[in-house]
Amino acid sequence: MGYVDDLGPHKTVVYIHKEREILMPDNKWKKLESALAKDFWSESEACHIFAGLIQVVRRGGIKPSLPIVEDQQAISAKEREQDRIKAIWEGTDHEPKGTEIRSKGPREEYSVAYCIRWAQKKRIDVPWLGWAIKEGYLKTEDLEPEKNNVNAGPAPVKSPAGAEEESKNTAKNRLRLIGLMANLMIDEKMVAAMPFENQKQLAIFIANNYKDDYPNRGLAIGTVSKLLAKANNVLSEDNADKY
Repeated sequence: MGYVDDLGPHKTVVYIHKEREILMPDNKWKKLESALAKDFWSESEACHIFAGLIQVVRRGGIKPSLPIVEDQQAISAKEREQDRIKAIWEGTDHEPKGTEIRSKGPREEYSVAYCIRWAQKKRIDVPWLGWAIKEGYLKTEDLEPEKNNVNAGPAPVKSPAGAEEESKNTAKNRLRLIGLMANLMIDEKMVAAMPFENQKQLAIFIANNYKDDYPNRGLAIGTVSKLLAKANNVLSEDNADKY
């Protein structure tokens, strides 16, 4: 279970309990991978996830939800929990910071980190939190007290030198990933692993084969998956511009 104790400004304590996760293999949360690769969730998507459900949206409308984990709890019970969480959400005076909210058509979406911090403050169980951090979908610093305090003033502006250094590191991490994928395509030993079924399999392969050799260099499964998802968005926009 993951939750926080609010002890006053800048004194929020984050707890991540892993007892329930120890009993199950890591792939227990596999259905969450696509959702955690996103940067933003809608209210409905967040409430479904916190209730243990994946909202299925296809052409023609929303389909019946799927359980994140196959367990003994009936779908109807999870749906009632989703209704309860939605009522809490709608009864909350949300105060996301500028980068934690965006408009998408007629609806608003909130950053994944904001949604999780909200759930923690409301003591809503987030049993997959430790797994998501370990897999690189979330960063521990996103749950720090300073970032969890909605009444805090604007975050300190980074100095130009600090921002430039961060930008250089990000660029190097992306170039490193491109280089490794290029080597993968021309290495006779590695070519045998291709083609991959999907980009998720590619991200897993890169993490398993290179993450230990390049620690903290943006090669965790979640980080690579998010970057590939952003690349897909760029390609989609390019293709849309052709027509």
